[in-house]
Amino acid sequence: MAKKKRQGHYCKICGEWKANEKFTGKGHAAHICKSCDALPQEKKNELQILNRLANIAGKYPRSKADWELLRKYANDTKYPEIKEFAQLVLSGNRPLVEPDDDNFFDGADIDCIPVFPEKKKFAELDNYEKMLLKDYIYSEIVEYREYSGKAMNENNLIELKKRMISVFEEECNISLKNDATLKQFFQANATNIINKLQKKTEDSQ
Repeated sequence: MAKKKRQGHYCKICGEWKANEKFTGKGHAAHICKSCDALPQEKKNELQILNRLANIAGKYPRSKADWELLRKYANDTKYPEIKEFAQLVLSGNRPLVEPDDDNFFDGADIDCIPVFPEKKKFAELDNYEKMLLKDYIYSEIVEYREYSGKAMNENNLIELKKRMISVFEEECNISLKNDATLKQFFQANATNIINKLQKKTEDSQ
């Protein structure tokens, strides 16, 4: 049976898949919809953390990084709602009442039945899945440059590729093998994006 493609684009703040017109050009690249982009930065941070924890809550098996993140926010003092949610997940209980926010959990998929990721090589991905990877590389490199004012170095890119594989598994339920083809795809796209951003900066000076 062919896998059904999700329509639209994913917002990393509220965790929803929305129509492309719900995103600006910049928001599309950064994975932030117009509604979430209008929120105060603190609210964005809170919703993004809740969305991440919601994904972990329905993930089996959980990685070491997942457990570390849950323990970290279970002791959080800045966001009481996040602290309570993380503690509930760690205790093995599901929250009976969802957080009081219309933008949150509508797109979260939290099932009680364990779902194990499908193992794939990069060559086995379809065009849509490859597009998601390319989109993630672009948004992360652009965001890093905007916040730091400089291009990613080799170590930054190594960490980015690790995060990309992890996020892809969380969002698409696909465990991607870090083979030579994936490395070549990542390096080619990252280099191309960095060069384009550098040229854009030089042209504007």
